[in-house]
Amino acid sequence: MKIPAFLVRRPCEILIQISNTGTTYASAISRKVGIPHSVTVNQIDKLQDCGLLIKTINGKDVSISLTEKGKLVAKNLKEIIWSLG
Repeated sequence: MKIPAFLVRRPCEILIQISNTGTTYASAISRKVGIPHSVTVNQIDKLQDCGLLIKTINGKDVSISLTEKGKLVAKNLKEIIWSLG
């Protein structure tokens, strides 16, 4: 059985970071999570393919926000992490 991309550490960190900050940019996520920009963009694309976030393009700026499904997943991830201590 293949594990979905959002159950891996980095995508989980990205989802939680977006959940905490609201609409944001890949560069801001990279700084907060502490991973390279290229890795962040790659993970964001995978999360978008899963239907967990939306990228909105305004000229050169690409803002990122969670979908309703993404908000639910991020909330549940926070609860799991909190319950594990």
